[in-house]
Amino acid sequence: MGKALAHLEDNIVPFEPRHNVKTQRLNQMARELERESHLLIVVLGTLIGATLALFVGYHIHTSAIHFLLLSILPVCLAYGLRKIYIHTLIRTYL
Repeated sequence: MGKALAHLEDNIVPFEPRHNVKTQRLNQMARELERESHLLIVVLGTLIGATLALFVGYHIHTSAIHFLLLSILPVCLAYGLRKIYIHTLIRTYL
């Protein structure tokens, strides 16, 4: 009998399941989308948040803490809308 041409370890092909490749691609896409500004979504969220804050502020007796909370509302709404937009973009590629 002849000798084997290669060792057994040399003949093993690394196997990576398909879902790992898909997960890696989605993670890479999420990182790329996080780096972008999405200016339209942020401006839209800020305008909606500012309108909401003005409406609420008009109907309550404002104090310093209310003023601070109402001024944070547009920023939080813009950030939340941007996160929802990124999540929607990623899920459409599934």
